[in-house]
Amino acid sequence: MVKLNIQIEKIFETGMDILDELNHGNSKENYSMICRRFAEMLDWHYAEVWMYQKDTFQMVLSDIHYSKSKAMESFFKKSLKTRFSYGEGIPGETWRSKEPIWIDDITSHQSFGRKESALKMSFKTCLAIPISAFDHVEAVILFFSKSTYETNPTIIKLLHSIAQRVGLNLIRQELEEDIRKLEVKSNQFTELISRISSIRDPYTSKHEYLVKNLAQYIGERLNMNKDEIDELQLAALLHDIGKIAIPME
Repeated sequence: MVKLNIQIEKIFETGMDILDELNHGNSKENYSMICRRFAEMLDWHYAEVWMYQKDTFQMVLSDIHYSKSKAMESFFKKSLKTRFSYGEGIPGETWRSKEPIWIDDITSHQSFGRKESALKMSFKTCLAIPISAFDHVEAVILFFSKSTYETNPTIIKLLHSIAQRVGLNLIRQELEEDIRKLEVKSNQFTELISRISSIRDPYTSKHEYLVKNLAQYIGERLNMNKDEIDELQLAALLHDIGKIAIPME
C-alpha cells in the first residue's frame, strides 16, 4: 500500500479550472469534463458517472466515463445500465451518506458486485465522490486505480469541497435552463390566448397589443427593470381575458 502523491496546489488549481469550464458546456459535457479532469489529476485509470434518476429513484450508470486505455472499455460496457437503489452498492451508499467513500481494495469490498470484472482490469483502490447541492445528490463519480493507496483524509476533504461547489453550479445551470423553458412556454401560452381572442374579437386583440405597448412605455419611463416590464406587458395582454367567456350575442 502506497501514499497518494499529489500536491494540494494542484487540487485547488484543477478545482478552479473545472468551475471555470462549467460555464462553457451542457450538462453531459460538464460531467464528462469533471470526470476526466479529476481522473487525470489523480492519475487514476478509470472513472464513471452515476446519475440520479427521478422517476425510478435510483442511481443509474450513465454513458459518461473516462478510460486511460481502450482495454478498460470492456469494464464499462459490462456495467452499462446497471442501477442501484438508495443505500445499495457503492453509488447507493455514497448517495445515502452524501460523503466520499474511499475503498483500499475494491475487489474485497462487500457492496461491490463487479469483482470479477475489476480483477480482470487489476483495479484496486476506488474513490466515490458525490456531486451534490445542499441535501440533494445529483450524481456519484467512481474513480478506480490499479494501485493500492492509503486513505488520505485531506485529499478526500478537498475533493469533496470542490465537488460540492461543482454541484451547486450544475444545479444552478439546470434551474436556469428550466426557467428559460418555462418562460418560452409562458410566452407561447400568452400568444395562444391572444390568437384565440383575435379570432373571437379582432378589436379586443388589437386593443390588448396597444395596451401592451403603452405598458412598456410607462414601465420604461418609471425606470422599471426588464423582469418588471415583462410582467407588466403580460398583465396588459391578459387584462381582458375574461371576455372569452362572454357570449357574443
